[in-house]
Amino acid sequence: MRSRHLPLAVLPLLWCSLASAQAPTAFRITDLDLMDPHIYTDLPFFGCVDVTNVVPLGLSPSFNEQLQTAIQMDGDNDGHLDVSIVVVFTPLDQLGATGTLKIGRSVCTAPLSASTCEPDLVAPPTAHAYANMTAGTCLAPLTGTTYGPYSPEIVSPTAPCFAADVGSLELDLGVFILPLTDVHLAATYVGTPAISLTNGLIRGFVSEADAANIVLDMGSGPVPLSTILPGGSGSCAGHSDKDTVDGVVGWWFYFDFVADVVPYTEPPTAVRETPGASLELDAAYPNPFNPSTSLRFSLKGAGFVRLSIYDANGRFVADVVRGEQSAGEHVVAWDGRGASGAVVSSGIYFVRIESRGQVRTRKIALLK
Repeated sequence: MRSRHLPLAVLPLLWCSLASAQAPTAFRITDLDLMDPHIYTDLPFFGCVDVTNVVPLGLSPSFNEQLQTAIQMDGDNDGHLDVSIVVVFTPLDQLGATGTLKIGRSVCTAPLSASTCEPDLVAPPTAHAYANMTAGTCLAPLTGTTYGPYSPEIVSPTAPCFAADVGSLELDLGVFILPLTDVHLAATYVGTPAISLTNGLIRGFVSEADAANIVLDMGSGPVPLSTILPGGSGSCAGHSDKDTVDGVVGWWFYFDFVADVVPYTEPPTAVRETPGASLELDAAYPNPFNPSTSLRFSLKGAGFVRLSIYDANGRFVADVVRGEQSAGEHVVAWDGRGASGAVVSSGIYFVRIESRGQVRTRKIALLK
């Protein structure tokens, strides 16, 4: 009787040939740490202190502690983890030389241990080419761009690993969004197919002008990011970590990360390409509003509709409609409450509706 078992030498080729037919594989970053530059601030009685990893006497969480809390917890109880950054392989092909991946914000359910994710509709992950390596280091710090050594030191991914030139990336850190340019991303695969990414490294540049426009509070009151980075105007640090790229002064940022595979859902292609679909979203009324506003939309044909609210930074606030809707006009109200039921603060918000692959967006303002 002829054996039905495939020769071992054929299995990697078969796995590789099937990769192109596989669904996207997503890895959600579960641990992200700023490695360079460090953050310094003046604290009462302590003077100038490095608060990147530890704050004296636990007076407040360190920067990296705040970052981990945002990534791993649902602090506002809206049913979603506060910050979600995903790397999505389309598809995952560890045995090929090159492939395509996306990186960016996502909407992921809480708790972390059972999270599922979908693209952030306001700022979905963007696509980039990546290359696999079977030997050596996939990404390392640029010579002369780090101060140091800081402790712990930057960890670089080694083979088997991938590397991608991302270009620009708005990295959501919870306490603020960091606009990175000249971004490179790399990580080591764990398993074949991979179940996690380790020794991950994100490298990108932030200009001093952009850093000056970012405000955060590390326990001593709101301050521009540029003033608490070594070398920035007003920084108390005794050294400079500034860099210059093509005549632009700023800082190279290095983040180490770990990511775990996570269930990830994208709208099916068939739905996106349904011919003849029509979707309209009228201007909200009243706008500005307090405490509620009416949202009117119309569908040419019946179908699944998601109408959601996002804040000015692109963070998910609430779903107003999520389900099958009949053809015709519909009017729904948003009462200014988030998914947790709590009233949100005054500010600019975005109404986004998606159905049959079509998307419409409107800006609204809540004034109290």
